[in-house]
Amino acid sequence: MPLFDFVESQRQRDVGIAVAAENNAVLLAEAREIARELSQGGRVEVDADMVQRVMYARYGRDVLGNAAGGIFRGRDWSFAGYSKSTRIQSHGNRLCKWTYIGGTK
Repeated sequence: MPLFDFVESQRQRDVGIAVAAENNAVLLAEAREIARELSQGGRVEVDADMVQRVMYARYGRDVLGNAAGGIFRGRDWSFAGYSKSTRIQSHGNRLCKWTYIGGTK
């Protein structure tokens, strides 16, 4: 396998997120609901750290793991820019911010 292959890297990322999402389907559904609530009907841009903060308050630990990559998948969210992660283990990595554009649940 070659060391550098953008298409393959994206494919493996998507497979990894899908497996993690399947293994944590109930928690991921809860995280998606939290994201919708935090968005206040699309008035507030949301990122994964915001959702993780609520999940941490509820469970006292990181419960999503790699499934967090699936929170904003689908057509209900529109990319809104970037922010920097404040989670210690994330080392200030760049996060995508999202605007909720889906219907109400």
